[in-house]
Amino acid sequence: MGGMKLVGARLLRHRGRLHGALAALVSCLALGLSACTTGQTHALIGAVYAPPFRTPPPEMQKLCDEHDGMKIYRTADNVAGFVDKTIGVKEPDQGCGNVDSCWTPLNSGTYRFIEAAASEKFINEYPPQIKPYRSSGYLGSFVEQPGLYRFTLEKLGHPNCRIFERWHTFMYANLVAQGKRQWRFPATCIATWPIERFTARYELREHHISRERSYGRLHTFVKQVVDRHGGTLMAEYRHHFIHFYNRDGSVHCVHDRNSYVGWKPARVIRPAQGNS
Repeated sequence: MGGMKLVGARLLRHRGRLHGALAALVSCLALGLSACTTGQTHALIGAVYAPPFRTPPPEMQKLCDEHDGMKIYRTADNVAGFVDKTIGVKEPDQGCGNVDSCWTPLNSGTYRFIEAAASEKFINEYPPQIKPYRSSGYLGSFVEQPGLYRFTLEKLGHPNCRIFERWHTFMYANLVAQGKRQWRFPATCIATWPIERFTARYELREHHISRERSYGRLHTFVKQVVDRHGGTLMAEYRHHFIHFYNRDGSVHCVHDRNSYVGWKPARVIRPAQGNS
């Protein structure tokens, strides 16, 4: 009951700000549109689109208190690579299409390989295109056909970097014409290796929970590290936030900087020394 009163009080304060801004606009319109100052106009726009509250309501606060950030249950050492199933949550299996979970771990030398799938739906629905805007489509995931793949970082000229170089030329034709490279890969490329099955022991997973509410949607993004030998959950990350309907801004959990741990898989599946 107390939670409902709190939300109600926030809505009343929001209405009060809106009424004040409307009063200011009415007063300036009474004198003619040109009498409205920029500040008055911005005040009205700000009030109309301001979120009804700026701190977590009781339902969200409970979620924040129960699990905010990453909880680690067990770790593994000397990990060379993993299966990435975080790519394309709504439309999964998009190859090496995620910068954070595939490009960066390879390019930084953190892991030696990443394994991922490319679905037939992804290949069919995301072809490379130039119009109405340039998009590399499935080339940006370094695949051309559906299947299972292993991706590794190699030196320029490696034969398995053919799809990567096709993507690089498609997206950076001007740089290539000048004999230059995209800044992330000045002397390396990502190689594509078709495989019959995943062999990595560890897997990254992701799913989203969306709850419809009167003010908008209360979202929870869930990411996990799983041991594929037995399906043991090694770590889980949760991020809660509110997206308002027709309003600016959003609401997030308030983190304790001393204890909060963000999504850092390398703290769970610790890379082998000398991976790079």
